Amino acid sequence: MRRPLLVIVGALLLQLTLLPIAGATEPTPSSSVEPSTTEAPSTTVAPSTTEAPSTTVAPTTTTEPSPPEPDFGTMRVTPRSGPVGTVISVKSVTPSPLDGDQITLVGLFAPDAEEPVIDTAVEVGEDGHWSASLVVPRSATPGDYVVFALTVNESDGLFPYEEVPFEVTSSTTPDDNGETPVGIPSDRVPSLTG
Repeated sequence: MRRPLLVIVGALLLQLTLLPIAGATEPTPSSSVEPSTTEAPSTTVAPSTTEAPSTTVAPTTTTEPSPPEPDFGTMRVTPRSGPVGTVISVKSVTPSPLDGDQITLVGLFAPDAEEPVIDTAVEVGEDGHWSASLVVPRSATPGDYVVFALTVNESDGLFPYEEVPFEVTSSTTPDDNGETPVGIPSDRVPSLTG
């Protein structure tokens, strides 16, 4: 059923195409009656090819901008609280972006103090990382503190680290008068005689 339909549609299209051509040439009257043959004008269509305009792309080199250096580095502080005598371990997470010889100053500050209760200076490795230890001193009273770190190099470059909170919980060592602090039974304080 499909094939006859295609043949009919094809024949109709052919007739519709030839109809305007046949109407354009009418026979001219002549004095003699001869059968006339009318030929359809021949039309030659040259094949045409359309090409897209060629585009030449020059090689480009794009230099990716380097990511901006962070304003502050991050460091890991463990533990985050403890009594007097606690050893605080401080390690860089973000390496220092400074060049040349570097040191990092690490300290424990009371919130409104101008001087740290304890501080130290450590060398920075070639990879920009550093680590330090602080011992909470006897002079530290219970309360909130912050651990700070600042890396400096020989050309006065500075790279600060974000402060990390630390809580001094209590005093657990005998004070200067030889008295046992509250919370430690006197029979458990070790004797250092020898």
